[in-house]
Amino acid sequence: MSQRSTTHQCQSCGTKLAWDNAGDLCASCQRSRRSELGPPRVPAEFWESPALQEAFAEAHIGKVFHAYRHAPRHGPRPIPQDVLAGWLGLTQTQVSRYENGAAVTDLKKLIAWARTLRIPRQHLWFRMPGHPPPSKGSDAPDDALDDSTSPPRPGMLAAREPGQAEGDDTRRKDFLAGAGVMLASILAPPLIHNWREPSPSNLPHLDDQLLAQLRAQTEGFRWLDRQEGAAQLLPSTTKHARDLATFWRLTDDHHALRDELGVLAADACHLVAYQAFDQGGRVQAMEWYRSSADLAGRARCQDLYVFAMCGVAYMHARNQNGGMALSVLQQLQPLSLSTAARCYLAVYEAHAHAATPQLGKAKRDAVLSALDRAASYADKTRDEPPSPWLGIPGTSFVERQRALTMASFGDQETLDLLDRLEKQTSAVFQRYQVTLVTNRALTYASRGDVDRAAGQLVRAVEHNLHVRSVEKLNLIRQARSVLEPHRDSRAVRAVDELLMDQRVALIAGAR
Repeated sequence: MSQRSTTHQCQSCGTKLAWDNAGDLCASCQRSRRSELGPPRVPAEFWESPALQEAFAEAHIGKVFHAYRHAPRHGPRPIPQDVLAGWLGLTQTQVSRYENGAAVTDLKKLIAWARTLRIPRQHLWFRMPGHPPPSKGSDAPDDALDDSTSPPRPGMLAAREPGQAEGDDTRRKDFLAGAGVMLASILAPPLIHNWREPSPSNLPHLDDQLLAQLRAQTEGFRWLDRQEGAAQLLPSTTKHARDLATFWRLTDDHHALRDELGVLAADACHLVAYQAFDQGGRVQAMEWYRSSADLAGRARCQDLYVFAMCGVAYMHARNQNGGMALSVLQQLQPLSLSTAARCYLAVYEAHAHAATPQLGKAKRDAVLSALDRAASYADKTRDEPPSPWLGIPGTSFVERQRALTMASFGDQETLDLLDRLEKQTSAVFQRYQVTLVTNRALTYASRGDVDRAAGQLVRAVEHNLHVRSVEKLNLIRQARSVLEPHRDSRAVRAVDELLMDQRVALIAGAR
């Protein structure tokens, strides 16, 4: 144990030391010294803590800052915000705003901060320049962060033209960056515009037979997605959607089948958005949902347009930006919509309210009010012909959404509903089975039933081994975070071990 200076004064500035200060520097000089020295070097396991892993899973650098500052390794007191600010070249106010505000998306800032804190790249949800995913057999350590500022290699993310053979540029490892993180290398959605481009000589002849074949291909991808999950399909589905959108863009405006082709392209983009979301890429998913909506709007397919914009709103909700989600949905309200579309809007409004910072009864009442309106619309859909995109969203559809949005409130009614839904759900829908089990865990956790919550989380992790859904793993981690006060219990430790194993398995599968 260090001895107090005999002068009881700070050895740097001469200020009288506080009675409980066992060091040689006052608190102000300690902060200055720490700022000068920069962030401490930490072992690899430091970044595996549940708090940091949860922050990485949410792709929120501010929450990473907060978890980093409060890590037990730094001692009984967290690193002050002004010290972290000094390391990062920020002000204390900025650090506070980042920790408590919306997620930062500026890639230059994220890269600079990750380098300063020496965050191992396998935990990041974005790609560090000069670091393409390592190939099999690579000797480069996963946690080596280079200080190079060189841009990614040209063509690394380039799309292949229709008919070009698949190669290393579409390897699955380029699309899954790791468990609980967003995709860094998924192809951007197609550009939607009406300006003329030179048409290639090998452009296929558009007729009803070709449309049927293209529609069958999309349905084939959707069927495989339900059977196997999106982890391996996403590169191929992405190329399919881009090819359809390119075909639509190059087709003459006056062609009788151009609108139908546009609807097919919108449907394929919608599928890519869902798969990107499933693999942890919420930002990319939002872009693909918007492309789907744009194509559907140009093809005058209103229900598909609404379906895609509900996807955009849901991405905002999943990013805990309920206000933005509500703003998107409210802009759709003045349209003359089908009853099925009204039902969907009400359902996703419930998700948006569940993501707002409101607390307690006010939030619960807002969610329930939206769900009740959705149920009212669902009762009326029987009087309408089925929508090709929204179907007939009856009572069962609303009940499924009720189970998802109400889990965090810990009601017994939600547990009963989840039990019924699990019995009614076919084993074919494996991802939805993971969702049901995870929401049951979240409901138990919200009720304070640690052992049952942990038991359901173990089931959810095991179910997710086959579909390898990063988003489901995010949901599991979200439910696990409610159990943080009980992290030292045997049941919760068992969950943490399984989560670590699955994270390693997902990273291994991505390479």
